[in-house]
Amino acid sequence: MSNVDTRKVIVIVGAGFGGLHCTLLLGRQFLKFDLVSKYRVLLVDRNDYHTYMPTLYEAATTSDEIASQLHLKSIITFPIHESIEGLPVEFFRTRVTEIDLPAGDIHTETGTVIHFNYLVLASGSQTNYFGIPGMHERSLPLKTFIDALRIREHLMTLAEDSEQEHLQIVVGGGGSAGVELAGEVKAWLNSIHYRLPNTVSIIEAAPTVLSSFDERVARRVTRRLEKLGIKLLTNEKMSSVSDGVVTLASGKEIPF
Repeated sequence: MSNVDTRKVIVIVGAGFGGLHCTLLLGRQFLKFDLVSKYRVLLVDRNDYHTYMPTLYEAATTSDEIASQLHLKSIITFPIHESIEGLPVEFFRTRVTEIDLPAGDIHTETGTVIHFNYLVLASGSQTNYFGIPGMHERSLPLKTFIDALRIREHLMTLAEDSEQEHLQIVVGGGGSAGVELAGEVKAWLNSIHYRLPNTVSIIEAAPTVLSSFDERVARRVTRRLEKLGIKLLTNEKMSSVSDGVVTLASGKEIPF
């Protein structure tokens, strides 16, 4: 009797929202329709956890007194093995280095080659610096749990610096993440623990923050941000970033 596995292989690269949802959907459907003998589902990600990105801003603005890094990780991330438990899904923790479409192979950093019949690419996105000179070198992105921790550590270092007289924070982008982050940073710096004089600004190229939302939502959020004391610079594009200064296309210079 032959032990050769003749099942079709479906490989899903990325365990973010799209990849994990696709994995769960396929796993449940294959169980429901008894297709486990015909298909093999493999989920590949460089981390062994899924990051719930809408809460990253909380990890970036929570002090050590409230939550340790391990506590934050348990709130912001979810173990992948728990999510796929009981489903006909195999998980490989590794980084994909190359995809050979003609051969139907995925090459990984460990040297393992995974053959596929069907491939789902859900590897996420990277921070877009829009080609702005100096932006990549002088800014902190917020895409991953590690990014959030870096922002948190940097903010705490600045806020606890006895020589710091006025802290100036600039958030690039007035989408949902930028708005949430700016609001939490402002509240954190104004808390009893710090009470450090500060300026928190949002720079947004669109006419308003949350430009992709309903106008009523954008107006309400704008009023809330202004009430919190956050400086809104809308219809403004960043042209370059140097040490401690963002230069806008309009010629304005915003210190940070």
